[in-house]
Amino acid sequence: MFVLATLEHTVKIEPEELEIKFEECIIEKLNNMLSNKIIKNVGLCVTFYDFIKIESSFIPQGYPTIYVPVRFRYVVFVFVPGEVIDCFISSSAPEGIKMTTGFFQDILVPVEKLPEGSKFDPETQMWNWHFKNEETEMVFAMEPNQKMRIAIDSVTYKDVKSGTSENSMADSNRSPGRAPRGATAGTVRQRRTGGASSGTTATRSRGAANTGGFWKFYTEDSTGLKIGPVPVLVMSLVFIASVFVLHIWGKYTRSH
Repeated sequence: MFVLATLEHTVKIEPEELEIKFEECIIEKLNNMLSNKIIKNVGLCVTFYDFIKIESSFIPQGYPTIYVPVRFRYVVFVFVPGEVIDCFISSSAPEGIKMTTGFFQDILVPVEKLPEGSKFDPETQMWNWHFKNEETEMVFAMEPNQKMRIAIDSVTYKDVKSGTSENSMADSNRSPGRAPRGATAGTVRQRRTGGASSGTTATRSRGAANTGGFWKFYTEDSTGLKIGPVPVLVMSLVFIASVFVLHIWGKYTRSH
């Protein structure tokens, strides 16, 4: 079923993105980060719904980016144990039958949950249900793309990649790196307003700082004087001008 999940997140806005309307930029960022992603104990994120509160934004010292803490509601799709749904057979295997709703494919009906009398045919790679109807033995073939009605028994959240955190979530908009001082790492906290049982999920992003760029003259962990790109450019121009003036002065003095 579709429910509204209450989430919190700190959105990072780059300087070049300030041309976009403020709220539209935040919505686009949230959809790019969450849409079609699964958050453990929350469900499959579908689309942004509305804002609950937009906190005061802040700019960390030394970084030209804006961080905006927001609380919002997001449409999520989540199965509830005991819920009856219509779906279609996508594939069959000796371990059971995989089902799909059309937009969600990870539904498994294991062998022990199939109707009594079900047998797997290795030649056709299909399950067949053998049953009796008024003393007549009948066979119901569970063919691919066939519509069936099933009851949800349990919901299990698994990691896609081994070694990753159970709460990790990919973010295509973020670059690897540490969050700047004064900026909290991206978190998503959830309080469901209906459907499945409520819970809290913290999701740490891969970092809020973009550490690349042509004008990168130092690392965030380096010590000593840190000079920005503008002073470096000014000093370079002054140095070039000084060399040019000295060259002209040398030619003038030699000719006289």
